[in-house]
Amino acid sequence: MACAIHVQSKQPDKAHEIADWLGNFDEHRTHGRPIGYDLAHDKGLIVSRLEDDQELQEAVLSVFHATMVTFQSTNCMKIVENHKGKGYYLVANVVVQPVPQAKVPKAQNVPADTQAPS
Repeated sequence: MACAIHVQSKQPDKAHEIADWLGNFDEHRTHGRPIGYDLAHDKGLIVSRLEDDQELQEAVLSVFHATMVTFQSTNCMKIVENHKGKGYYLVANVVVQPVPQAKVPKAQNVPADTQAPS
């Protein structure tokens, strides 16, 4: 279940606590691990469910799907875009080198009476 997360607090200690939790490598390790609505809410973040705003959900899913198609069908590894139409795209330079073929000796004609038994 997707949710939008807003870190906003009039309590500086709470904001620091949330920031420390979000920045904790041992807890999260990667951007690829989602933080669900319930966990975010329990930690004190102000969250809203995307399902509650159909227009926002469709916009978020459109961006998500376009990004996934780009990553799966190109060598693009990173996309950073802003609301002004500017973007940065990191593309991997992939060099494919042919693998040397193993030399297989040509078959030799061996008289039938000298072949090893099978």
